Order: sequence, then structure tokens, then C-alpha cells
Amino acid sequence: MDAVGKRILVVGSVSLDVLSDSLTDDKLRTDPITKTGEGRIEVGGTGYNIAINLAVTSGLLISFYTAMNGRAISQMIVREMENQLLDVHVVTDPLLPDPVYSAHYTHGRLHSAVSSIGFENHFFELTSELKKLIKNADWIALDCHLSLESLKDIMEYAKECDKPISVSLASVETALKLADIPTPNLVFGNINEYIHLLQGTANTKWAPSPDTLFCITNGAQGAVIYHGSSRVGAVAAMKPQTICNHLGAGDAFCAGTIQYCVNMERADSYTVKAGMNLGANYAAKVLGEKHRNLGTEGILDKSISDWSSDAHTDELTKLINRKGGEAILKKLSRKKDHYTLVIIDIDEFKKINDSLGHSVGDKAIAFVADAIKTHVRENDYAVRWGGDEFIIILPSCDLTAGYAKAERLLEHVRAANPFNVQITVSIGLAYNPGFIDKDTIFENADQALFQSKELGRNRITRFSELSKKTDGANTT
Repeated sequence: MDAVGKRILVVGSVSLDVLSDSLTDDKLRTDPITKTGEGRIEVGGTGYNIAINLAVTSGLLISFYTAMNGRAISQMIVREMENQLLDVHVVTDPLLPDPVYSAHYTHGRLHSAVSSIGFENHFFELTSELKKLIKNADWIALDCHLSLESLKDIMEYAKECDKPISVSLASVETALKLADIPTPNLVFGNINEYIHLLQGTANTKWAPSPDTLFCITNGAQGAVIYHGSSRVGAVAAMKPQTICNHLGAGDAFCAGTIQYCVNMERADSYTVKAGMNLGANYAAKVLGEKHRNLGTEGILDKSISDWSSDAHTDELTKLINRKGGEAILKKLSRKKDHYTLVIIDIDEFKKINDSLGHSVGDKAIAFVADAIKTHVRENDYAVRWGGDEFIIILPSCDLTAGYAKAERLLEHVRAANPFNVQITVSIGLAYNPGFIDKDTIFENADQALFQSKELGRNRITRFSELSKKTDGANTT
């Protein structure tokens, strides 16, 4: 079957996973002394892992619906998800804790874990957005971390829309929810979760529904399909040469099975068994990697780097923004490094904006920014300070060398005449030998800039010249 146009909606948890793997022998696992090992941070969670595994392997359209508190960790996670080809929908609930999952492993096997996701405390309302996502989906995949009320409402509406539903048990604690929710088509879980479910409901009227297939994994022994209480099939486990990680293999198994069923447009025992073979293949890939899903490893590092860069980058010019420039000046002041500060202002910029329009004004700003980029060294800092004002911070650069750079920039702008508009700039310079505070040096350079404006614009003035009562350094 053709996968083009098919869509899966995954509703579930996502978290920032802080993972450590101890290399200490098992017999010392209860030793409270700090152990040597490896640590890593990545984005995970049952719902997210299923969604990202589907997104990178299936060619299907994957929508991921979740809830977070909107604070910094949540924003970082959202950015990572958007970089991973997911159609992301996040409900903001400020009462939720930061979604963090901390786990300790010993030689790749889970030793202990603490979760602060708090997902069960959030109720997912059936908003128009969620209803639309359910209606447009070919399959609904749910994570049992959802609250019981959320599971009930979403599943009832999905059944009204005649959508196939799968539920991932996620943990032994969440498995018992299955007794109180509508009947799904598929249930994914491991043998411990399945046993806990059967034992926990032994004294109730609940029993495995004949309308539900249970896909139950059992480690190295593979996986079994139960239809009602009858075993109807099994698949062998696929082992990688080296097992690096047990976390996330079940989510990969789930994703492969769902992918196959959606492509075949069926969820009978024969199709599910074939899908479980694909799922076993995906699980083996995860087992052989330290990364807990099939998404791009290291994407979180890139997201954090991009996020930090964007926070200090001016959108129009791609220069450092004022916040970033202030941080650099503080750093240089703290280290008492010497530098030359150059302040640049576009002449008659208001007239350009008023007579030719803001779009031409933006072009003028971008042109000057590009000119600045061509005249700075790799270790110089070019900053859009605000509006049509720029600064250049020249570390380890004396006033003579700084003036030469400013002069080349002045000539570059003056000669260019871009988009048939004459643009000139006025420039002020001040030198900090290392002991002048950043506010004073900025004020000095600003006074020099003011002098350039007073003397007719389109020129450079050094602050050191002001005390000499000169006319400035006119290079016209």
C-alpha cells in the first residue's frame, strides 16, 4: 500500500532525559559511593519516541500532541521536536512540572529512575484542534501516561470517527488503566506489564477483549501476540552484535508494528504479526545504539546551540544583537582586555524611511550590516545596537588600527550607492586600554559619533580628538 498522504496522530508524553550508565560491576550496584560511567542528555518519553521513530522511518505524516508547562525546558524540547520532522501540537499547562526523566543504568540495564513529567495530572480537553487531528488521522497511538479521563475521551471520540487505536502501557503502574477505558485495537506492553495487568484485574469483571490484540515483548525471547486470552503468534527477537541500551527498544517495536498496519490498512493478527517483525528490526537498531530512538543523534545539542545563537542574533542583519553585544562588553570589562569601540550611524536614516518607505530602510540597514561584515576580523564583534545604529568591538586593537578599519568601511559605504540610494554613515571611535568601565567607553565613542554628526556627517571622529577642539578626522 502507498504511504503517501497517510497520517498518524500520537498523543503522549515527552521529557528531557538525563541518563547515566555506570561501568561498575553489578555486585557493587548498591554502593552509595559515586561511580565512574557515562552520561548524556536527550529528548525522550514514550509518546515522543513512538512519534519520532515513525517520522524518520515510515514516510507517513506524524502529528504529535502533548502538554508541557511552557517554561525554558519545555521550549527547548519543542524546538528539538520541530527539528525532527514532527507536526508538533503543544498544550500549555503552567501547573505541570518541568518534564524531566532521570535514569541510572548499570552496563546498559535500568537500575533506578525518577520521573517528574506529571502527565497524569493534565486533562486533555477535546478541543476543535484535537478533534480535527483525530478526524484527519489514519491511526491514533496513545501513551498510557495520559490521565484516565483523557484516555477515555480521546478513545471514545476516535471510535466515533471509526479510527483504529493503539495503546502503549508505558509502565506497570499505568497498565491497570486498560480495565477502565474503551477497547483499543492494539495494546503494546512488555511481559511484566501484561502480568501486572492480569493480576491486578483478577478480582474484577475485566478480561482481555476479543476485539483487542496484545503485542507483548519478552526481552531476548521475542514477542507474542495474544487475541483475547489466546496466543495467536510470535516473533523472534533480533539481537544486535552489541547491546548498548535497553531504553526505548519497546517504543521502536511499537512504531514498526503501527507503521506496517497503517500501510496495509488492516490490524488483523496476520498483519500485526508481520508488523511485529518490522518492529523487532527497529528495536534491534535502538538496542545497538546509546541513543534511545531512531531520530538524529545530537539534535538536542544543535537545538541548544541554535537557540543560544538566535537569542543573541539580530533577525534582519544576522549580526549580534544588542543583548549579545552588551554581554561581550561585560566580558571584556571583566577581563580588563584592551579594545577599540566603533559606533556607526546611518546618516539621514529617517528621511530614507519617510521618503522611500520602510522596506528601503530595511535594505539600507542590511546593506550597512553586510559592509561591516566585510571589514571585521574573525575575532571582531559586529553588533546591530538598535535601529540604524551599529557597533564594532575590536579586541586587542589599538586606536590607529581601529581608525584604519573604520576608514575603509566609510569609503566602502560612500562609494557603493546600492539600489540607487546614496547612503553614508557617521562614525565615532574610542579606545579602552583595559581599565575604563564599559559604560564610560561607550559614552566616549558616542560623543565622538555626535561630533561627526555635528561636523556634517559622512566622517569619522576619535574621542581623543575632542579634547583638542579639532574639527574631527574628515576624510571627504
